[in-house]
Amino acid sequence: MTDDTDTAAVNELRYATDITRADVTAVHDFLNARTNPQLVQAGGVRRTARALQNLASDAYARAAVQLQRLHDIDSGERHPSRSRLDELFDLRDAWNRLHLAAEPWNDHPDFNPRWQRVEVDTARAGTENSDGTSRSTA
Repeated sequence: MTDDTDTAAVNELRYATDITRADVTAVHDFLNARTNPQLVQAGGVRRTARALQNLASDAYARAAVQLQRLHDIDSGERHPSRSRLDELFDLRDAWNRLHLAAEPWNDHPDFNPRWQRVEVDTARAGTENSDGTSRSTA
């Protein structure tokens, strides 16, 4: 294994707990950069680009809210009205929508191979903070 492969494996998104705000922002910006040029086109091309941007913006906003809720739960700033696991499932769903929108451009040089579909590891979900550090179980 080369150093590049090792780095890629370490940085690979596998679980909702691996997602950062930087990931969410980067994939949203990537999608806007791909679709903005089509917004000046006429007719169906413009409508299709606008529809994709609307869906991506909604997924971005949902993922950002979920990340903030998880941060607030992990830091003790807010008592959760829902379980941490429910918040992780919602983050996974929002992220996977972003991934689904970006995936057709996976051969683009700006596409980050880190942007993969994720799952929720229920064994890790209760013991790991949203920043990847271990939660205190005491």
